[in-house]
Amino acid sequence: MGVSQSAVSKLESTSSNPSVATLDRALRETGHRLRATAEPWSADIDVAQLRDALELTAGERIVRSEELYRWAREFALAGEQSRGELA
Repeated sequence: MGVSQSAVSKLESTSSNPSVATLDRALRETGHRLRATAEPWSADIDVAQLRDALELTAGERIVRSEELYRWAREFALAGEQSRGELA
């Protein structure tokens, strides 16, 4: 890539925060180009379900959370049992 291994390692580091210009130069060295697009944002949630949950009182939300916890725990235990992890 026409740069030192230490420079490449620095760029690949999880703590790296390269500029757009740096990324563009690095990609050009590999025969690629940097292209950024802006797309409309959309929530990956069911808005109707969220709206319904927000209409619950705090107490009702706590009860629902406790029910979900119990269900998740039963599900996890069933998985452990089916894998033979329980004595």
